[in-house]
Amino acid sequence: MSRKHRLMPGSQFAGTFRIERVLGEGAMGTVYLAHRGQEPCALKVLKPSVASDDPKAIERFAREATVSDRIASDHVVRVLAAGHDDATRLSWLAMEYLDGETLEEFVTRSPPHLRLPLIPQLLDAVAAAHHAGVI
Repeated sequence: MSRKHRLMPGSQFAGTFRIERVLGEGAMGTVYLAHRGQEPCALKVLKPSVASDDPKAIERFAREATVSDRIASDHVVRVLAAGHDDATRLSWLAMEYLDGETLEEFVTRSPPHLRLPLIPQLLDAVAAAHHAGVI
């Protein structure tokens, strides 16, 4: 995401979100910690370069928003809302914000006996996704 498209801390986005900080960045987009009213959320914004280089990227991004509604598992992050901001021409997904460490961080720092309880949770998420026809 070029600097001109980076959302700055304290800025408003899509008329609803107040940006706090960047949580992470990947090949398709940037994820911000944002607030919708008093509620925190993880706001994923599609990079403009991805949308312009791949005409199907916006379609895949929009599909990501509808997929989580079909997966009935407490171990899958819920998408709260999705849209396209006309002012910035950026597509976005608002997801529940889960504070804490990443799975990779937990696995790296934890002994094996503490990792074992994760297996049923991961299997529940995969099974729910399979049942919903996602995988």
